[in-house]
Amino acid sequence: MFVLGEKRDLRVDFFRGLALWWIFCDHIPGDVLGDYSLRNFALCDASEVFVLLAGFSAGSAYGSKMDRDGYGYAAVSVLHRAWTLFVAHVFLFVVYAAQVGYSANILGRFSYLDESHLDVLAGAPYRALLDALFLLYQPSLLNILPLYVVLLLIFAVALPLLRRPKCLLMLSMSLYFTVRAAGINLPSSLGGGWFFNPLAWQLLFVIGAMLAYAPVKMPEPRSLFDVVAVLILLIGLAIIWIFWKHPSVLSILPESVARGVLWIDKTTLDPLRLISVLSLLWLTVRLVPRGADWLRSRWSAPLVLMGQHSLPVFCVGIVIGFGGRLALELNNGALIQLLVNVIGASSLVTVGALAAWSGDCLRRRRARDTTSQPDSNSKDMKISHAHALGHPVLDRQSAHSRALPLNDRTTIQEPCDGLCWGKLSLDRLHALPPGVGAHAAEGGATYRVRLAAGLLQCSRSPRLVCSTFLTTHVLSSNGLQVLRR
Repeated sequence: MFVLGEKRDLRVDFFRGLALWWIFCDHIPGDVLGDYSLRNFALCDASEVFVLLAGFSAGSAYGSKMDRDGYGYAAVSVLHRAWTLFVAHVFLFVVYAAQVGYSANILGRFSYLDESHLDVLAGAPYRALLDALFLLYQPSLLNILPLYVVLLLIFAVALPLLRRPKCLLMLSMSLYFTVRAAGINLPSSLGGGWFFNPLAWQLLFVIGAMLAYAPVKMPEPRSLFDVVAVLILLIGLAIIWIFWKHPSVLSILPESVARGVLWIDKTTLDPLRLISVLSLLWLTVRLVPRGADWLRSRWSAPLVLMGQHSLPVFCVGIVIGFGGRLALELNNGALIQLLVNVIGASSLVTVGALAAWSGDCLRRRRARDTTSQPDSNSKDMKISHAHALGHPVLDRQSAHSRALPLNDRTTIQEPCDGLCWGKLSLDRLHALPPGVGAHAAEGGATYRVRLAAGLLQCSRSPRLVCSTFLTTHVLSSNGLQVLRR
C-alpha cells in the first residue's frame, strides 16, 4: 500500500514516522513511553527530526520539479502545499479547541484552558479567531504546522538557490545568527513571539533541502567524524542525565558555561540542538544504508506508512493524544497505559493506511483515464461532454443516413482543422440561410436546433480537433425553428 519505488528513500519515511510516534507520546503527560523518546537521550527531539526530514522531502520533490518544469511551476506547487497545511492547521485548531474546551467544562478542569492558552479564546473569541487565521495566535501543541507553513513560503522564494548550495547555505546561516543575536521573532498575540521561530529554524530546513537536491560526498576520514558525532551525543546525555537532573553539579562549572547548559533554547534552535540532530543524521546515514532490507519488512511497514502520510497522521495524533491524557488522568495503571498506546498506535497506522489507499485509488483512476483517452487524430473519437450528458454520438455518415429522432438530443461528431462552424445537412432539415431566423414546419411540432462548434481537445498532435453539437429541444407547436450561431 505504501510506495516501495527505487527512487524513494524509505529511511526518510521510517524516521519521520518514528518522529510522529515520539510527538504523540511526548504530548501525553504521564505516558511511560514518553520516557523513551528522543528528547531523553539527545539535546534535540522529534521536532528537529521532523523539520530536517521535511526539508529533505521538499528539496527532493520540488527541486526535481523545478528542473523538470521550471521554477514557476515548482514555486506554485510549494505554495499549494503551504495552503494545504494552512487549511489543515485551521481545521485542527477548531477541533482541538472544541475538544479541550468541552472537556474542561464537563470535567471542571479549567487548567486545561490555561495550559493550552485557550483561555484567550474564551475571553476574546472573535479577536482570537482572527489572530488564529493570521497565525498570530497558536495554542500549545498547535505550533508545528504554522512553522511548516512559513518555512514553505520561505522555500518558495529560495528555491532557485538550490542550484547554488554554497550561496544558499551562507544566506541561511547569516539569517540564523542574525536572528539569534538580535532577538528577532515573528509577532504573536500571546506575547514573546512564536514558540518555533521560523527565521531560525529555516537553517535546519534548508540543510535538509540541500542534502536532498545536491547531496555532498561524505568527508574523509569518516571514522574521525564518527567519533566526533558520538562524543557530541555523549555530551548531550551528560547534560540531560547529570546537569539537568542534578543542578547542584553546575557549581563546578564556570558561570557562563553553567548558564548555557541550563538554557538551551528551543525557540531559536540553539546551536547545541542543531549540532545534536546533525550528529544523529551523520550516524544514521553511516549505519543505515539506503537499500536496507529491514526498511521493507513488515515490522517497519507501520512507521513507513505513517511517515509517508505525515499530515493526517499528525493531526489525528493531536486529537487522540488529548483523549489519552484524559484517560491517564483518570487511571494511570498499567492496563490503561497499554490501552492508550495500543489504541493510539493503531489509530495512527490506520489513518496512514486509509490515506495510502485513497491516494492509490486516485492514482489508478488517473492512470485509467489517461490510458482510455482517445486519439485526437482518430475519426472515431468520442465526445466526453455528450457521453457525460447521456446523449448519443453520431458520426457524419450516420447523421446523413439516419433520421433525427424527435424529443432527443444528438451530438454529431465532425473532426476538422482549426476552429470553425460545423456544417450540417440532414434529409429532415432544409437548407438554411445565414442568420438567426429560419423556420420549417414538420409534424405539427416546433423544434429548436442549435449549432455550436468548439475546440474539444488539443493533444500532442498540432492538429486541433473541432466538433459540432446538434441539440433538439421542444419549444411549442406549429413548426421547426432552426437557429444558427
